[in-house]
Amino acid sequence: MLEKKYLNIAMLLFLLSFTFISCEKDKEDPRVETTEMTLQDDLSYMAKATVYNKGDYPILDYGFECSYGSYNTFKKSLGKHLSGDSFSCKLEINDYYSEFFYARAYITNEKGTVYGKQLRSIIPKPSISNIIPSHAEAGDTIKITGSNFSTSSTVAFNSYSARILSITKSEITVIVPTDLYSDYYNSNVSITISYNGQSTTLSSVFALDPTVTSFSPQNGTWSTGITIYGRNLYGSSIYFDNIYITDSYNSSNLNVYIPNSFAKKQFKIYVVKQGMKKEVPGGYFTMNNLSANFASLSCYLPGTTLSIQTTNANPSYNTNFLLLGSTKILNSNYSGSNIQFILPQQMAEGEYSCKLSNCIDTILLAPKVKIVKPKITDISSTTGFPGTNLTIQGSYFVNSGVTPYIYFDPLSAYGTITSYDSTNINVKVPWIAPGAYSIRASFGSLIVNSSQQFTVLEPTISSITPSSGAAGISAIISGQGFGTSSYITVFFGNLSASAISQTDTQINVKVPTGITSGTWLVKVRINGYDLSNTTTFVVP
Repeated sequence: MLEKKYLNIAMLLFLLSFTFISCEKDKEDPRVETTEMTLQDDLSYMAKATVYNKGDYPILDYGFECSYGSYNTFKKSLGKHLSGDSFSCKLEINDYYSEFFYARAYITNEKGTVYGKQLRSIIPKPSISNIIPSHAEAGDTIKITGSNFSTSSTVAFNSYSARILSITKSEITVIVPTDLYSDYYNSNVSITISYNGQSTTLSSVFALDPTVTSFSPQNGTWSTGITIYGRNLYGSSIYFDNIYITDSYNSSNLNVYIPNSFAKKQFKIYVVKQGMKKEVPGGYFTMNNLSANFASLSCYLPGTTLSIQTTNANPSYNTNFLLLGSTKILNSNYSGSNIQFILPQQMAEGEYSCKLSNCIDTILLAPKVKIVKPKITDISSTTGFPGTNLTIQGSYFVNSGVTPYIYFDPLSAYGTITSYDSTNINVKVPWIAPGAYSIRASFGSLIVNSSQQFTVLEPTISSITPSSGAAGISAIISGQGFGTSSYITVFFGNLSASAISQTDTQINVKVPTGITSGTWLVKVRINGYDLSNTTTFVVP
């Protein structure tokens, strides 16, 4: 009986165990499928999963398992309270160096974990395709086009952060940083888009336009320094209207000078960079008006220099010009405010209207310029001794403004002028050999000849008093034409004696020591010229 009892108990336990196992086999596991992984504007993914069966065991965790291939696997847990037949979440990318991103849904219970299929996507890399426009000023708005931009992206120009106005996956609208600048070290601008520690840079695709505000002064003349105020001027070219002036190697305010070759009365100032031409605000720069008046006489000789006191003339050589009637004359010299013109030798006598031009302004000067030619009409005497005062008579000796010179030709011997005025030149006849000479007057390069000749007479010796005596006595040589300031030497034979005193008609001389008894030939040398006539002196 006892054995039968134990057998019944064992059978009962077997039946209970079989029933329990059968019940366990009837419970279902969860089933989930990864249905979607969509790229968002912020370069994250929206992952979705469909739950076909939650299973019969309590859920301990569910969500998405992510990876970048065979490494860096991580889970995005959504908890353990799964409601409904689907779930979704945002998956952030934190490894932009990998090529692919993988994700699959999962559900975990006490029995283990089930997974949906794994989805794969190419990890988006931000790229810049275009900058519109490709150049702008600091503070301007531009657009950056490309792909895979994140709404959390930042934009920098070189190292300066830009304010973003709007952003989509393919376009970013930003304001060029106001503190961005260009100089020798920052002439090229690179644009960098950064997101989540990663960045993409496009170099030398954007040019920073100069910002110009004004210029000063508003008027001036050649060599005037004009200051152009602004920023980011480095690498720009400066133009006056359409005429190139210089390049800028400064980032901020720039000084430029009006070149002497520039010939416009008014002009606008432009800054050109990267093919973009921008007018500097402020309107026209105006060149100062030319003004002038005669610095010397109004009567001139051909070949002489006409001087004009002027302001705002062009400082370049041969740039200013004078119009005498229809004759154009370029300036020969310009110093300070004085400008000079050499009148042509072929200019005929007469009065001419006079206009002065600096290639920008042309002004009429007053009075008219009178071209004159000096004339010799008479001489006060046609004969005379050397040293004689001779008066040459004529016209325009002074009004020409040129110092005259008188020569006795053909020796070109210079006569010393003692005084002159408009109609008379007083000159001393030079100590030259007796004979007939033509008189020539020079006024600068202009030569005027007298129609009359002048005959130079030889000084004469008439006597010596006393005519005899011992050495050391004084003797008077009488005659004509000795002169009062000439250098005279008297010879007794070969013995010389200097004159003690002299007049035009007498020479006082001391008989030289060493003279011996006899009759001595007395000769006179005046200014190196030996007189041809002589006398004798007897020593007892």
